[in-house]
Amino acid sequence: MKTLFTYLPMLFLLSLFNMACSDSKDDPAFSTDPPTETNPKISLISEANPVISSDGGTQEVSFNVNTNWTVKSDQLWCIASPANGEAGTAKVNLTVDPNDSYDNREATITIKAGEATQTVKLTQMQKDAIIVAKQNYTVPAEANTLVFDINTNISDFDVKVTDGCNWIHYQPKTRSLQTIQLQFNIDALTDSQERTAQIFVSKGPVKQTVTVTQAFTMPVGRVSIVHTANQFTAPILKGEQFNQGKIQWGDQQEENYKDAANHQYQDGQKQHVVIMEGQGIDEINFNELTNVLSIDFSNM
Repeated sequence: MKTLFTYLPMLFLLSLFNMACSDSKDDPAFSTDPPTETNPKISLISEANPVISSDGGTQEVSFNVNTNWTVKSDQLWCIASPANGEAGTAKVNLTVDPNDSYDNREATITIKAGEATQTVKLTQMQKDAIIVAKQNYTVPAEANTLVFDINTNISDFDVKVTDGCNWIHYQPKTRSLQTIQLQFNIDALTDSQERTAQIFVSKGPVKQTVTVTQAFTMPVGRVSIVHTANQFTAPILKGEQFNQGKIQWGDQQEENYKDAANHQYQDGQKQHVVIMEGQGIDEINFNELTNVLSIDFSNM
């Protein structure tokens, strides 16, 4: 009996120790397993598809994240800063260069946190452009049509003629960079005074100017002379603004006008029609009318 009572206290203490070890298996503080990491999550606060003007500038991207993160842009013209950070509400600035091209462009910004990934697609608008083929046109005095091309990536540009100009009339047609034809009806010039007007093609600050000049052109006068001479001396043409003309002798021969021009016929025909024409003819002087059958001044 003495031996049994001697060992009872020891058995009791051993039992308490085993119970303590058993309870520790259910206590996380005593766990020998490696800790489990939180699943990485990224939640955008700002737009997923922001748009910025062709001028460039700064665009902010904000998001919530529960672990360390990194961010990177796939375009050199769009830089993300800062490039990394810690868990929490993050803000990244996208610094965007001006877009000097005539097309929109895109940059993809990728945010990574562990295995989680979130992308933002930034669109930068194209540089607005209106390009005219020529900036000066001279049109004849007669009523006519002026058509010229412009290159533009703007669909709703404005076309305007100089205030007070009532002789150029815009004729709209149906409207990445495309070539568009603009058509204008030009009225006839009814006097000798040259006139000039401007056509403005614009959209906001983008503007092109085309200057149209309508110059007076002297009307062409013509006289027809029917004669039977074998040798004929042309009458003399005069006029303050007359400077050159042409003579058709009626036998398929012609020459530039000169005073008292003379022609010998060798085709054997008994009758010929001489046609004289030029700009600015005010007066016709005949040296003689021998062998002249008729004179037609109707086209003077």
